[in-house]
Amino acid sequence: KDSSNICSIENVSKDLTPSATVWSLDDFDVKDHVLGKGKFGRVHRAQEKQSKEIVALKVLSKSQLSSGSSELLLLRREVEIQARLIHENILRLFGFFHDEKFVYLILEEATGGELYKVMARKPASRFQEV
Repeated sequence: KDSSNICSIENVSKDLTPSATVWSLDDFDVKDHVLGKGKFGRVHRAQEKQSKEIVALKVLSKSQLSSGSSELLLLRREVEIQARLIHENILRLFGFFHDEKFVYLILEEATGGELYKVMARKPASRFQEV
């Protein structure tokens, strides 16, 4: 699909549903613990209520993702790429949804933390591929 004709979060949602499941915030028990912060939002640890699976819930503010903006295009690309990638060394995108104020990305939790922080603690180290 041509990504240049994005005009809203709703179009992203219609075009890029990675699974048949329709998610909502009610499907998750969102923990107070913030795993990370960024320019557009935060990443929270959450538990999917039915399966009890622990996930990272990336919460992005729609007010920061204005229609037609480059940020919205980057979000679309992130979803397009992560929805198709299945590799043991890349976090999975399980799905996404949105409400009036936020866009939510349901991601595999990175139990070891952020890679750049691990690398910063051991600048001269080499990492073994697993």
